[in-house]
Amino acid sequence: MQKYADVVKILKEAFSYSLSFERITLFFVAALPLIAYVTVFFQPLSQILTIYEKAKDFPLDQFNTNVKLLILGLFLFSALAVLLQLYFKAAITRNCYANKHLKKESIYKSLAIVFKSFTDILLATIALMALSALLGLLEIVPSIGDVLIPILAMILTILFFFYIQAIIVNNHSWLAGLRASIDFVREKWMTLLFVISLFVLDIILVFITTLPLIILFLMLLGAVPNPATLGEDILPYIEFAKANFTITFIAILITAFLTGFVYVFQESSKTLYYSSAINHKKRKRG
Repeated sequence: MQKYADVVKILKEAFSYSLSFERITLFFVAALPLIAYVTVFFQPLSQILTIYEKAKDFPLDQFNTNVKLLILGLFLFSALAVLLQLYFKAAITRNCYANKHLKKESIYKSLAIVFKSFTDILLATIALMALSALLGLLEIVPSIGDVLIPILAMILTILFFFYIQAIIVNNHSWLAGLRASIDFVREKWMTLLFVISLFVLDIILVFITTLPLIILFLMLLGAVPNPATLGEDILPYIEFAKANFTITFIAILITAFLTGFVYVFQESSKTLYYSSAINHKKRKRG
């Protein structure tokens, strides 16, 4: 059974593993197409957001074809960013596992290896998204739904916390990977402590990596006549971004790059914990 000292050791090892320009850059690359799209079409997109904020509705029927294509492009580039992030998470999982338990391999080799497993990871992710959508239906239940949804969402998050690791490390299919994640979490009570520790560390790291945007927000507080309105609408943000486009763009790029570290740290931590526990279990059986 893993002890808390083992969890601390794993988190330290994951931190060291994550201090890699090549690995961090993967997630920066994943965000670049969306950032580039929003940058190129910033003016028309900001106008659409302004219309939405003023109307408190999204009147698609009132938009012309060009605007609809613009919105479709935003959706497609967002979907591309999510797919790339998912693929790179799988690559980090493979790379971290190989470097720890097999033999050292480059991140580029890991990218090629996980390509054949990506279909299963994608199917598992879609299944979890569908499950989350079904969970959202509980909103129709008065009072109870608002309480149950966060609780059930937290339980599902913990149960399926290691599904990518199960698919990559154990070479499982998407369904077997989901089942393996549930079994793994249920068998080890220390896993809950690990998940909580990682969650707390993620919050701290996200705060640090988003400091450029936090600084921008503080600048916005000084630029808006009535800061109290910031919680009510997004118009002040849009106007501030227009007036300070260059510095906003730079802050977003820096945040996107730094956030890559958080992604690498999270996936490598999960991989080291999962693979160590699996190998320990195999040694006990042997």
